[in-house]
Amino acid sequence: MKEKKNLTSDINKSKVKFTSTVIIVTICIFLSKLTGLLREQIFAYFFGANWETDAFIISFLIPNQFRQLLADAILSAAFIPVFSSYLALGKKRDAKKLANTLINLLIIIFILIIIIVFITIPSIYRILPSLKDDLSQQSLAILLTRIMFLSLLFMGLTAIVSALLNSYESFVPPAFSTVIWNILIILTFLLLYRKYGILSFAVGIVIGTIGQFLFLLPFLRNKDFNYELDIDLNHTGVKEVMLLSFPIILSLGSAQLNNVINKVFALSIGSGEITILEYASYLWFFPVGIFAVAVSTIIFPHISKQAAKSQIEDLKDSFLSGIKLTNFLLTPSSMGIISLAYPIVKFLFERGEFTSNNTISTAVVLSYLALSLVPYGMVLILNRTFFALKDSKTPLKVAIFSICCTLFFNMILIRFLKTAGLALSTSLVISINFLLLFLLLRKKIGRLGGTKILYSTLKIFLASCIMAVFTYFAHDYIYNLLSSYKLGLLFSILISITLALMVYIALCFIMKVEELSTIFQVIKERFKTS
Repeated sequence: MKEKKNLTSDINKSKVKFTSTVIIVTICIFLSKLTGLLREQIFAYFFGANWETDAFIISFLIPNQFRQLLADAILSAAFIPVFSSYLALGKKRDAKKLANTLINLLIIIFILIIIIVFITIPSIYRILPSLKDDLSQQSLAILLTRIMFLSLLFMGLTAIVSALLNSYESFVPPAFSTVIWNILIILTFLLLYRKYGILSFAVGIVIGTIGQFLFLLPFLRNKDFNYELDIDLNHTGVKEVMLLSFPIILSLGSAQLNNVINKVFALSIGSGEITILEYASYLWFFPVGIFAVAVSTIIFPHISKQAAKSQIEDLKDSFLSGIKLTNFLLTPSSMGIISLAYPIVKFLFERGEFTSNNTISTAVVLSYLALSLVPYGMVLILNRTFFALKDSKTPLKVAIFSICCTLFFNMILIRFLKTAGLALSTSLVISINFLLLFLLLRKKIGRLGGTKILYSTLKIFLASCIMAVFTYFAHDYIYNLLSSYKLGLLFSILISITLALMVYIALCFIMKVEELSTIFQVIKERFKTS
């Protein structure tokens, strides 16, 4: 009986520690999202939604895809499980050799990619829809791509340092580093805009990426890690990472291909549609980046170490905690976005070249995208659980299937809903991904606490629905009272969100939602320590 009490106490302490870390990282990511939102507002104010912005987004898409496919795939998905397993088993020398080999290999690969892209990018853009017939847009896109590709090497180095810090369970610096990135982009743009126009944003991305990397370096020096100019291709860990990486690269490539497919479809609809889709996607990713990324980032090294020690039951507990906390945070976010989509977009973007028609279109697209918030957060955790178990083939198979689903739903829904159809297609595909991955993981390691997840989900969903209805009418009423004031829209949104949060917390408290109790316990522990 005493042993059972001690076990329960240890589990509760683990949940409190996990939730506490999530809260701190969430605050850092929230700050990064706020500065990112300011960056997007400045971009929207000066450029609106037109052929120049379409060219910029396409140009940034390519280096960003390379970064996500190579740096994120190899480091975040394949490197962390192997590196964490060496740390968990006390093999520090092997861990360092693995890290240094991959750092040096990626530096060589990124430099080669930059050279190749500089030479071949004009030929690539000549075959793209809309760009091939518009020489001015094509020339701008080529120049923007060449400028922003200079940042690729430092994007990769930043991803390497972030992965190492996360493996050492130092989560705050990587989460905060994006704030530095956004601030440097904004400052560069404001200094150079009058002379260079939209090119100054591209230069800002290069300077911001270098600054982000330099910000992280001192934190890595405090860890037990030294950089060495060493490449050992025969190292067991290197071979293991490479074996895991290939399916992961294809898997993430498939996911990114869905993104590219959506943008190509958006280009076919008309000028500015790709930019509207991009603005809506950014707002959609705001809560995902704050909550789901924080949870999945923190849980990944933890479950990787549990998998390395074959602690499957502990891994299941960690997985369940992550899923339930993600659900608790993202369900009200999803419903809140749907109820406040129009006023939020109007306040953030409707000024300068961004028109009221742009606001309506972006709000509709955002509402459809919001339907996928919860399943997307779940997919992040499910994928990382498979990667922790060193199974990268299952997510690949699901990702390839999702490409077929994306093409199918896009072709049907674009006829009826235009750009909003692409958003609805995205939500449907992500939901299918979640169901398939969950069922396949259950088949692989056994029961995942589906009943507990369902019970928790029903309570959270009910509380979120009531909150959303309340929020919609509360904002309408408050805005009517404050509309004559200059900042009436801002205050009506802030007051509505505050009231919505209070309603949601009260309902979760009445329904005895476990995640709320854990958060209260974290706050209580913080007050005790202070």
